[in-house]
Amino acid sequence: MEPAKHNLTIYRQRDFCKDFTFVDEEGELIPIDSWTFKSQIRSTQCQEGTLLAEFTIDINIPYSTITLNLSDTETQQLEEGTYFWDLLAEMNGCDNNLMEGKVKVLCTVTEK
Repeated sequence: MEPAKHNLTIYRQRDFCKDFTFVDEEGELIPIDSWTFKSQIRSTQCQEGTLLAEFTIDINIPYSTITLNLSDTETQQLEEGTYFWDLLAEMNGCDNNLMEGKVKVLCTVTEK
């Protein structure tokens, strides 16, 4: 399965939340109740790249939605630049890369 391409923009010192809903070709929700997820940001597109952050993933089973989360403390640790992420899902005993893309980390103006 070819992973879907999704680039992310994260602002330093800000909470990051991004929802993804899983639907089939007809727009019907795909059951995700037996799936497990993992997602990380790395300095390169390979596992050998430095691990920069790992998303906390909230799963909303009735709506077939997951939310990727990083706290403001976690985003503060990211340097401004471009990195890489992917979403791994274990489905029925098989590991699948569902999504991948670049992560652009930007600085912010207003201090908290």
